Amino acid sequence: MLMKKLLMITILLLTLTGCTVSALNGHTVGSEANVEAKHEEVNKPTVLDAVSFVSLTFDPSNPDHVYEQAEMIVIASITSIDGTDNFDEETQSYTRVFTYGQAAVHPVLKGEIPESFEFERIGGVIEFDKYKLSQTEKTQSLLSQNDNNPDYVNERFDGDIDIEVNKTYVMYLIQDETRCAHADYCVIGCSG
Repeated sequence: MLMKKLLMITILLLTLTGCTVSALNGHTVGSEANVEAKHEEVNKPTVLDAVSFVSLTFDPSNPDHVYEQAEMIVIASITSIDGTDNFDEETQSYTRVFTYGQAAVHPVLKGEIPESFEFERIGGVIEFDKYKLSQTEKTQSLLSQNDNNPDYVNERFDGDIDIEVNKTYVMYLIQDETRCAHADYCVIGCSG
């Protein structure tokens, strides 16, 4: 009788405290939220960080070079990132990854620029299959043989930073149709 009372009290306490542990195929499973978190963790996309050490007409990691090349310098907030791509319409070929979007100017530090502007910058996150198209045939062949490729690639210059919507940065800009085919202003440097 005492054992029955203890069992009933234990069941009552478990019910009152909201314990959601249940047995499934011999495994103990936690709350529904915990199961969803584990599911998201398993299905989380993989991203490869691809840092470039490329030769340009200036060194994007050197603030003095970036400042000299910049026609405009602004403090701006990213209002949208509208996409990334690596296909150059003019040459009809796959090239470096670039990100394009819109920004709102707070103060202008050098030059003249509207209060909001469209920008393009080298680097960004792109689907692995599109990134692979910009590689040499030999590299594409090697990558095709790998069964464990990432879902995305984050391509950027050594020393560059990732940008995010609703964050504020010092942006170094130029207007150059040959370097910046998808927006009015090309970001050649960014710090934040």
